[in-house]
Amino acid sequence: MKTNFAHPIRHPEFLACTPKRFQHVLVVVALIDALLVILAACAPPPQPSAQFYAEAPRSGDGVTVTSSNDLAVVEVWSESGIGEARVSLTQGAMPASVEIRLHLDGLEGFTFAYDDVIVSAEIPSTRESNPIESAQIGSAAPVEIDASSPYWLEISQSVTDAEEGSVFTVQAPADFHSSGETLFSITWVDFYR
Repeated sequence: MKTNFAHPIRHPEFLACTPKRFQHVLVVVALIDALLVILAACAPPPQPSAQFYAEAPRSGDGVTVTSSNDLAVVEVWSESGIGEARVSLTQGAMPASVEIRLHLDGLEGFTFAYDDVIVSAEIPSTRESNPIESAQIGSAAPVEIDASSPYWLEISQSVTDAEEGSVFTVQAPADFHSSGETLFSITWVDFYR
């Protein structure tokens, strides 16, 4: 079976392309390129990934922050089991979720502070009852809160292995994310002495 295959250069439409028609094609291509450049210039610039500065002033305490577009993870290690850390956003937008992971044997006390808000949690070491949390706004007295509060800290515990011990995970309160704040501090106590 023989096919009629014509070489593209010998194709009648190609041969009909006059110099004037060729100029029109070039003008259209140039206009499309210019339009693409203009559209690219009008597009919002890509958001830089969130960058943080974190410090734990006590000797034997360590804090690191890693982030993606929607999650910042603050990792905390503490030799003494009692400490504090400050974390501030230095570049980009605050991720939608901030998770604090405390590598401790226990967690009986925790605070998360930002702006004029201090959220405190008391976590019984027996784990027989739920954490007791309170929020203090400005100079007002602390008020006990529950899981329906925008200040609530979601706290969970996981045991990685015998060598690593426990990891307590604390989710920053919803109010922190809606506040627009870029700086927060935390304190922790593994066991009250």
